[in-house]
Amino acid sequence: MRSINKLYRVVEVCRAGRTHLKKVHGIYHPDLDRVRREAEFTARHSMAVRLYISDDQGRVVCQVPLSGPGA
Repeated sequence: MRSINKLYRVVEVCRAGRTHLKKVHGIYHPDLDRVRREAEFTARHSMAVRLYISDDQGRVVCQVPLSGPGA
């Protein structure tokens, strides 16, 4: 049975070699504010080239600005 509540997760897009990108997905959570806090923490510590919050349908909710070593 599918929940009527939306679920959100952080998606990191990282380099995999010189020419490839790979997606690293986090665990889904129903609290968007908590996912935003996790995204902010990840942005400060990630080597990702892009960072997004997406919903359980795969739609991008927002792109998170990077501030870590990969920025």
